[in-house]
Amino acid sequence: MIPITELRYFVDTQPTYRILKPWWDVFTDYLSVVMLMIAVFGGTLQVTQDKMICLPCKWVVNKTCRKYFNATYSVPLTLEPQGIQYDLDRHQYNYVDAVCYENKLHWFAKYFPYLVLLHTLIFLACSNFWFKFPWTSSKLEHFVSILLKCFDSPWTTRALSETVVEESDPKALVKMNGSFDKKASYVSEDVEASVPMLSTTRSRIEQGIVDHSETGVLDKKEGEQAKALFEKVKKFRTHVEEGDIVYRLYIRQTIIKVVKFILIICYTGYYVHNIQFSVDCNVDIESLTGYRMYNCAHPLATLFKILACFYISLVIVYGMICVYTLSWMLRRSLKKYSFESIREESSYSDIPDVKNDFAFMLHMIDQYDPLYSKRFAVFLSEVSENKLRQLNLNNEWTLEKLRQRITKNSQEKLELHLFMLSGIPDTVFDLVELEVLKLELIPDVTIPPIIAQLTNLREMWLYHTPAKIEAPALAFLREHLKSLHIKFTDIKEIPLWIYSLKNLSELHLTGNLSADNNRYIVIDGLRELKRLKVLRLKSNLTKLPQVVTDVGMHLQKLSINNEGTKLMVLNSLKKMVNLSELELVRCDLERIPHSIFSLHNLQEIDLKDNNLKTIEEIISFQHLHRLVCLKLWYNQIAYIPIQIGTLVNLERLYLNRNKIEKIPHQLFFCRKMRFLDLSHNNLTDIPSEIGTLHNLQYLAVTANRIEALPPELFQCKKLRTLNLGNNCLQSLPSRFGELTSLTQLELRGNRLEGLPVELGECRLLKRSGLIVEDNIFNTLPSENFIALCASGFYNGCIFHRNIKGFMVQTGDPTGTGKGGTSIWGRKFEDEFSEHLKVGSLNGKVTLITGASSGIGAGTAVLFAKLGARLALNGRDVDNLTKIAKECEACGADKPLLVPGDLTDEDIVKKTVEEVIAHFGKLDVLINSAGILAMGSIETTDMAQYDKVMSVNVRSVYHLTHLCVPHLIKTKGSIVNVSSVNGQRSFPGVLAYCMSKSAIDQFTRCIALELASKQVRANSVCPGVIITEVHKRAGLDEDQYAQFLEKCKVTHALGRPGEVEEVAHAIAFLASDAATFITGVNLPVDGGRHAMCPR
Repeated sequence: MIPITELRYFVDTQPTYRILKPWWDVFTDYLSVVMLMIAVFGGTLQVTQDKMICLPCKWVVNKTCRKYFNATYSVPLTLEPQGIQYDLDRHQYNYVDAVCYENKLHWFAKYFPYLVLLHTLIFLACSNFWFKFPWTSSKLEHFVSILLKCFDSPWTTRALSETVVEESDPKALVKMNGSFDKKASYVSEDVEASVPMLSTTRSRIEQGIVDHSETGVLDKKEGEQAKALFEKVKKFRTHVEEGDIVYRLYIRQTIIKVVKFILIICYTGYYVHNIQFSVDCNVDIESLTGYRMYNCAHPLATLFKILACFYISLVIVYGMICVYTLSWMLRRSLKKYSFESIREESSYSDIPDVKNDFAFMLHMIDQYDPLYSKRFAVFLSEVSENKLRQLNLNNEWTLEKLRQRITKNSQEKLELHLFMLSGIPDTVFDLVELEVLKLELIPDVTIPPIIAQLTNLREMWLYHTPAKIEAPALAFLREHLKSLHIKFTDIKEIPLWIYSLKNLSELHLTGNLSADNNRYIVIDGLRELKRLKVLRLKSNLTKLPQVVTDVGMHLQKLSINNEGTKLMVLNSLKKMVNLSELELVRCDLERIPHSIFSLHNLQEIDLKDNNLKTIEEIISFQHLHRLVCLKLWYNQIAYIPIQIGTLVNLERLYLNRNKIEKIPHQLFFCRKMRFLDLSHNNLTDIPSEIGTLHNLQYLAVTANRIEALPPELFQCKKLRTLNLGNNCLQSLPSRFGELTSLTQLELRGNRLEGLPVELGECRLLKRSGLIVEDNIFNTLPSENFIALCASGFYNGCIFHRNIKGFMVQTGDPTGTGKGGTSIWGRKFEDEFSEHLKVGSLNGKVTLITGASSGIGAGTAVLFAKLGARLALNGRDVDNLTKIAKECEACGADKPLLVPGDLTDEDIVKKTVEEVIAHFGKLDVLINSAGILAMGSIETTDMAQYDKVMSVNVRSVYHLTHLCVPHLIKTKGSIVNVSSVNGQRSFPGVLAYCMSKSAIDQFTRCIALELASKQVRANSVCPGVIITEVHKRAGLDEDQYAQFLEKCKVTHALGRPGEVEEVAHAIAFLASDAATFITGVNLPVDGGRHAMCPR
């Protein structure tokens, strides 16, 4: 007996597939269950009950059993049976029943339940075969899995909610963007009219809309899950749209069901009447039973006939549904699916239509619930994906994280470099102080209208970033952008909108602009840039494009770096009459192009890294009366023509990296010369005429074969840089003291045995500016000699030689005619250190936090000059690296960089571990990291309070706690950077004042706790120091200028302080000069702490 509940297995094996079953498949499945019930019921009865009951027939007429004798029959009948007379027993009856059932009962009546079962199973198999077939089941399973995830995704809810917001309030977007009005519309039309090459299709570029709706907030995990869904949908769509096997299999199984329906109706209708209750059975078993003719009853016949009629009616209904399904499939194009209605209802007008199996499955889903397709469509839209990408970007790139990446470039401009992102984070446009924006390897990015918030933006870099732009954003850049750098592989990557930047004055193009790649005529738009003054091309041109010549009419500077490709045709240069600077770098030039000589406005010519062997044409330069700079470096020039003397206005001459063996004395007729670079040649001497160049400030003869310096060289009193490295010098003249303006002297790579003590008279020469081997440098009076001279300690000193080596005699500050103390001999360093023990920092391992900027950076540089071994911590890795390089330039060992945010406990532990692992000890801890936050008790929320206290107090406590065991071993010292705000009360910076008061108390407490272990702890309390901390706290340029102006009144010395002044105080407290000082909060505030309100 089969329980009815087991039948659900046939229709519910994969509940997840139910969404792919349209109503007809669901209905036919239920019909199949009923058919199965009929089959099971009939089969059960047939098994459990007697199949047939038979009795012998006494009256047989024409082989037909009669119940009584009828005299009308003409054939005489035998009134009584003939044969053996006996009664049948039970076994004989059973035998007769079995034989008659097997031989005389009609096969349809006999096998009806089994036929119903067989047909029903075939129907079920046809209905569910596409779920089981290997080539289709994997696609269906994957599709259902993705569909359900898309349906339940929070991103789907957010995206559709935004659509509802837009439909209910069409003005919302205008309000959210804050810059869309009639004027914006006008700007958009104006932009499109002025740039005919720009696409004018109806898109976001035309609308200029950026959605900042806050409907629904996704956390980072949900955003990443939605991003993964987009990738899955893309791959699945690509895979499924390749074929239509699912569609073909479904239509075939539907056809099979229709054929099966016709077959069942035909034969069951024909054979159903053969199910009869009474059956005559004529069998040849008379020898066994004594009778040949039997009359049998089929007990289930009536019930089977009723079931058969009911079954036929079910099959008719089933068949009609299958016919409807087949006609629906043939009538409609199920291999194409359009999202037109969804596009009209939502803001996602870019949802693509799909085809083949993808389309068919969506059609089937619509029969279950159209909402599934609507929610699924969100993940087919690029607009939706871009919004999600933007949201994930915004979650990842917070304003604070972006501020940490802002650096200052070589032009002292604030610069942000974004590399390999999926777009531009919206938080970028909150960096209103930004001046330079670099975008590199961002393949799909659209510049939004909110770029207008970057009012200081003047320069953009697009490196392998074919950016699109919205009309309002383009209108803003047209007015504000001055410089644009573009790097590309294919010329088609150059955005066409750049040619409408009417105020663009500087354009840099780096990429393949050869004739083969220039067939797209993309750069012809350069003619539209009427205000372009500087054009830089880094490419592989064989000749100048005509458009460059046309633009050159108003260019002031043209730079071509040809990457070693020979630039042959340069006659068109003659037309660029307004050029003041010309650079032809790596153009494989063998002679100076004659076309240059007609450019009478030229002030600078750069022919770097060509193949020049002779420069006889230089005589023609005398017609270029404005020429002040000539760069002929990195060539093959063997000699300098005597005509060089005709260039009397020349101020800078670069002849380094050539093969020059002799300098003609005519060169020194150029009396205005300020810069002369002859390094890396084959010179053996410097002509004595060098003394006539009284304006000379820079002279480089590095890597030549010079053996001696002419005395006339020291007549160049304005000389600031003198590079003499890698020559054959054996000694230096004592007249070096006459070069009082000297700031850099390179001597490394010579044969020197010592340095003249007169170098001390070069007051501007710092230790970092003296480049020489350590053993040579140690011949000076003190290791810190140059640094001390530069700091002013030797101001007024007189230097004398004597038999013991040297003498330093102090000046006469009193005017009495009596000199001060004299210090003699090689004991200078030992005796001098008694006067200034700050030199004790030499070799001390010092950990400085906040070293990437401000006081921390200044302290790092000073400690480097004093010989400390540094470990630097800071959040801005780029700035930290720059500071480290400055420290190295001061002669210090390469600092250990341990960047990171000290509010992270793991970072703090890692910092201490790395310092000890690298140096093996710790002598000095400088806690300089801190932030300033504006706010009163009314405006400072708990988040801001926690942030200030975490950075300014908690991180200091944690780092000090971990460093103390190591400081005890070395009897080291701690210097905390506090503030005058910790000693005096100021409104508007409540949390900051509290944090600095805590640092002062912390300093005094640990000073007492560690005194017995000979570890000193002090703090400096600066007043207003000129750093970036106030701007980071929210002051703009004008407010900061007013703030500094006010410092003239609030500080007793009438000015704000400098970073170096605080750094010197820190160095004092950290050194042996303060061995009896601990627990001090030293004000370095220009008297601010002593003043009362006025």
